[in-house]
Formats: sequence, C-alpha cells, structure tokens
Amino acid sequence: MFLQYYLNEQGDRVYTLKMTNTLDTESPSRNASRCS
Repeated sequence: MFLQYYLNEQGDRVYTLKMTNTLDTESPSRNASRCS
C-alpha cells in the first residue's frame, strides 16, 4: 500500500490513499513502511 501526500495551505503534509489531492495536483508517493 502506498500513501500519497500533498501540502495544504499551511504547508503541512496531508496524507491520503488517493492518487490526486484536493488541489487536483499529482501527489508524490510515500511508502507506508517508511511512515511508521
């Protein structure tokens, strides 16, 4: 499983399982094993 993340208006990373974020830009993938 891969997590996707994007930066919100405050510059914080928001993680999601979707391939696109709420800003409709492509999210860099993040390996779930590296997040824990």
